[in-house]
Amino acid sequence: MYLSYVGHLLTYNFFQDPWNESNDDASYGETLNLMTRAAEAHWYAGDLDEAKTQLLEIDRHVHDPKDRAPAAIIGSRVYAQRGDSRTAFLTLQRAMSGFEVEINDMTYDECDKEFERLVPLIQSKELDLGEESIQQADRSMHTLGALVRIPMGRTLCHCLEK
Repeated sequence: MYLSYVGHLLTYNFFQDPWNESNDDASYGETLNLMTRAAEAHWYAGDLDEAKTQLLEIDRHVHDPKDRAPAAIIGSRVYAQRGDSRTAFLTLQRAMSGFEVEINDMTYDECDKEFERLVPLIQSKELDLGEESIQQADRSMHTLGALVRIPMGRTLCHCLEK
């Protein structure tokens, strides 16, 4: 039902020039949110081509690289579902570069060593994630956290081994 509703909005040009900020019909934020949700719904429904079409539209009109992050997560899922893990990784890597985070290519062995080095450091830290701390975290940190979590359940490194 939701997918049908969103599809009709987008197909029949319900909004005239929805990406134009001076337009009273829709705002940039509303359009970005609608397009992102549409892409996610198409991905979830298995319509990967339509999801990719929506993601390309978002990519053409995004103002801030940080606005690209939710679409990048969905895009990486689309590529992963198609079996293209390299492009799935590169999609996330590109999105993270908008946060000035650089991810280097690593082998599985290098990833394992880095993981083993980081785990004790993370476990030794006392994390106070009270409500105030969470509310004070800025939008960039929340978005970066979503990218780092990687919805494919893989570590944040790219395997160069075949």
